Amino acid sequence: MDIIKLFDKPLSPEKSIQLNNKYWPFLKFTNLNLIQDCELEILSGSRKGGACYRNLMKLFPNEELFRKMLKRLGKILSFQSNFGCAVLDYRVNIAPLNLKNHEGDEKYFWQFISKNILFKEISCEVIKRYRLEYGWDITRLHKSVRYVRGEDGYQSCMTNFGRTSDFHNDEYKGITCIVYLSDVKKDNGAFTYIQGSEKIIRSPLLTAIHQTVSFDMKLSHWDQMGSLPLEFRATHNIGNFLEPDKAKALLAKEVVLEDVAGTVFMFNGQKLIHRGGKPLKGSRLAAFLTPEGLFIHKLRSFLATKRY
Repeated sequence: MDIIKLFDKPLSPEKSIQLNNKYWPFLKFTNLNLIQDCELEILSGSRKGGACYRNLMKLFPNEELFRKMLKRLGKILSFQSNFGCAVLDYRVNIAPLNLKNHEGDEKYFWQFISKNILFKEISCEVIKRYRLEYGWDITRLHKSVRYVRGEDGYQSCMTNFGRTSDFHNDEYKGITCIVYLSDVKKDNGAFTYIQGSEKIIRSPLLTAIHQTVSFDMKLSHWDQMGSLPLEFRATHNIGNFLEPDKAKALLAKEVVLEDVAGTVFMFNGQKLIHRGGKPLKGSRLAAFLTPEGLFIHKLRSFLATKRY
């Protein structure tokens, strides 16, 4: 099944990955024409202030949230990438690491990593990909180590909404590189993604609206959204809202990156539908490398928030 063809009309409920009424089957989408008109105005370069914008603003609880949504929309449209996920041809030798005694000690791991010549090569590869996708900039590489355990309580968020629970997109642009520092299987937090999902056509306006619901309104559960228009009732955790047939189609393209310690891969979290790092049992230890443009990209991001 070709999910790109299956989900090729983002503002048509039957063909959209973003419009779902799994929890409200008796309600109808009544604002699609308005959203479509506003999106056409935006993509054609029209400026804010018209009747379309005013009518859309009325659907928000207040004007401040509407303005926050427009800022998010500007950032989304300014940084686009269709890169998905790639396993790199590196295998880090972690044999010198004393895992048992330093499972949660980030400083210990970065002392090891900073001396490992292979990590320098990986860092260059990640920055190269970041610049290829978003343009050149002076780039900082953020580093972290995350140790998570099944007893930390991830059972509910990984199972409460069915088999696609916790599948999501990240809030902002970016390329993330992960290095497994322990052997990883599906049950102990393997990175999992939907192959080809980065190419699914989406509505930038709906993406901005659903991010606003998630990160500005702080709503995460469907039963908190009764006062919102049906088109707004979703979050960046897209898997929690999918209708059964759509969930089945995505799961047919599920890839679980089960592998040994030392495996290296990178992905585009804003476009690739993914989940991981939340063990149902056991534990997972992984290093994260995330590039950030320090000047040109920050300026682009700032100007983008002023555009609409």
